Amino acid sequence: MAEPDQSGGIAVTPGGTAVKRRICGFRKEKTWLKQRAGAVIAGVDEAGRGPLAGPVVAAAVILPIEKCPKKLRDGLDDSKKLTAEKREELYDLLLTCAGAVIGVGRAEVAEIDSVNILNATFRAMRRAIEMLNCEIDIALVDGNAK
Repeated sequence: MAEPDQSGGIAVTPGGTAVKRRICGFRKEKTWLKQRAGAVIAGVDEAGRGPLAGPVVAAAVILPIEKCPKKLRDGLDDSKKLTAEKREELYDLLLTCAGAVIGVGRAEVAEIDSVNILNATFRAMRRAIEMLNCEIDIALVDGNAK
């Protein structure tokens, strides 16, 4: 087994492949937010980049954390780490969270073929943010693009 390193360690995939794991502490974002109390933050993520066919869909969400059920706050995580049942439960809680704003955007297959999957994903994310119909101060985007 490989030894952990300073960047977060080594993770082993279900197939047995060792991969370097990064720990993201959002250090820059936390510093930025401390200087801007009350900033409007949108969390953004996509679905559909892995399949060989179909659109890529992105969602942007603004959660007034103080108004959200504790079970929702404590349960939020990468969807791949959650069971289907847990995702459904959190989705239902999200819909009942007072003041939550949700935007969804998509890029169709023709667009993916035209601009590539990465750029189509960025377009879907931008559309999701635009569907929020409000100004945001920062978007925290899940992913590893630099």
